[in-house]
This record gives sequence, structure tokens and C-alpha cells, in this order.
Amino acid sequence: MGTDIHFFIEKKMKDSKKWKKVDIPDYLIPDERDYVMFGFLANVRNGSSFLDGQSFSSPLFPYRGWPSDSCYKEGYDWHSHTYFTWKEINEIYDKILISTDPQVKALQDRYFFIFFRYVLDRIFIFPWQIREEDVRILICFDS
Repeated sequence: MGTDIHFFIEKKMKDSKKWKKVDIPDYLIPDERDYVMFGFLANVRNGSSFLDGQSFSSPLFPYRGWPSDSCYKEGYDWHSHTYFTWKEINEIYDKILISTDPQVKALQDRYFFIFFRYVLDRIFIFPWQIREEDVRILICFDS
């Protein structure tokens, strides 16, 4: 039995300050069972299949919970809820690109980061009109 990721994107509306769902075609959303990314992002399956079972000592966004102001409802059988902003993930990717740590450097070509760096900004028609901190990504898992 494996662990699957559930992935949601929402943006904060300028006028109401409420979060609204961002519709993205399913085939673009990173949803593969990438246990390395699960461990790196949220401390889920950390160390299960990377560099002889080594784990990430400092997962990026573990256990932040489900935001109370989210436009998405929390799933009853999901676990390890967390979230991050587009800005946060882009800052992490910048650090990965210059890292000399082989464990971290190995992450740069994963589709998860490619999605945020090169796909998401093309989904918004005018990405320069959207502040990166006003795009939030929610993730959770089921096993």
C-alpha cells in the first residue's frame, strides 16, 4: 500500500481577501508517488527511498495544518496537512539551484519544482499581476 498526495491551489482575491480555487488541468498537477518530495516537503515517508534511506533532517513545511480560511474543505481520511505559498516554494527552488549538497541538488529536476517554476506562471494569464504570496498550495496525503 502506498501513499498518495492531494494537491490544491488557491489564490487570494484582491477585493475580498478570500481564497478562491485555481482551476488547473489534472494532467499538469504533480501527483506522482514521489516519496523523496513527500519527505522533503512535509516529513511524510521521510527517508523511505533516497540515498540509502537517509532522511531530510529539516522538512520544509511539516504539520502546518489546513488553513481555516481555505476555499477547500479538509478531507476526512487525509493526513499530514500542510501548505505553502508560491513565493516560499520559488525561494526554496532558488536555493536548490545553488546548493552543493548532492541530496538537495538532486531535487532540482523533479517535476514538482518544474511545475512551480515553469508551468504555474503560465497558467495565470498575467502572472505579474498576482503576488507570489497570494498563491497558496495545500497538500495532504492518504495511505
